[in-house]
Amino acid sequence: MDFIINEAGAKIYENIEHHKYLYIPILDGEDDQGVVYQVMSAALYRNHKHAIVTVREGDRKATAYRVPDDLYNWVESLIRLNIKGNIRMPLMIEFCMKENHLYAKVVERLEWKAATHIHG
Repeated sequence: MDFIINEAGAKIYENIEHHKYLYIPILDGEDDQGVVYQVMSAALYRNHKHAIVTVREGDRKATAYRVPDDLYNWVESLIRLNIKGNIRMPLMIEFCMKENHLYAKVVERLEWKAATHIHG
């Protein structure tokens, strides 16, 4: 399998099928909350219209997860805002599904830096 290691230390596979889907809970009540992930980076697989986010969960190393295709445009917007400097990753982002709609909401901004390593 060909992959690279991104700045956060997660494997980014050439084939998106090697990435597991990000867990996103389905909420029933108005007071329920989604799951909050520390999102280190985001990327697009333009040839297939799929997206991934790299998250750090607690003290564990960073992992890149595929996000549902319904969030592709949201990831694309997040990347554009990051490039323009309007928002900088890493971010704490809440993900959930409510009433058959996927939601992703920035809840906190963080600071972070690291190096990139490439593997073939």
